[in-house]
Amino acid sequence: MEKEKCVEMILRIGVAGMFFGPAVNAFALKSSYFPFFTGLGISTDLLPILLLIIGVVDVLVVVSMLFYP
Repeated sequence: MEKEKCVEMILRIGVAGMFFGPAVNAFALKSSYFPFFTGLGISTDLLPILLLIIGVVDVLVVVSMLFYP
């Protein structure tokens, strides 16, 4: 049982890391994300707000992955 718990925690940390990296980039307003959104027709004026929302959602996913089963 203890080994299963250890594997589960390792997987949780891995998934959390996968969401945390893009969250940091979204908070930093990386300009490399801009072409993805402008290609969808989203104006550059909305991008800072949209990236902030994406960053917050990613951080919420990280917290939920680490602390809630």
